[in-house]
Amino acid sequence: MTVAGKKNARWQGGQIEGRYNDISLYNKNIARIRAAVNDLAQRLNMDRQQVEDVAVVWGMMFRDSAPKQVQPAFTGKPSAVAPGTRILAAAFFVIYTKAVDRMQGLGSDDAIDAAACWQAAIELVGGWHAE
Repeated sequence: MTVAGKKNARWQGGQIEGRYNDISLYNKNIARIRAAVNDLAQRLNMDRQQVEDVAVVWGMMFRDSAPKQVQPAFTGKPSAVAPGTRILAAAFFVIYTKAVDRMQGLGSDDAIDAAACWQAAIELVGGWHAE
């Protein structure tokens, strides 16, 4: 088989194709999270790094609502958080703030379910595993 044939064979059916599709979907979600963080940063007159730092602290504040396997990632100093944890925190922060905005838009004073926001954030980033 030629080199081109081997390269093309990797992309044809089977588990490898599914794996690449999952990675592609994950990358699209991460890009959307970063775009939402940038939008939030503009709205709050902050830069992206500041919003990510706030998201990590927000994740630490709502750590008890997170699933048990996620909670250890949000312990310690905020500056020592792993990059994957920062992405999860950003996803949680964006989801939570959008939920608050929507509830205020409806004129409701109901509390936001932080556990549901954590679940949505974990699904958005493609699952969670300890780093």
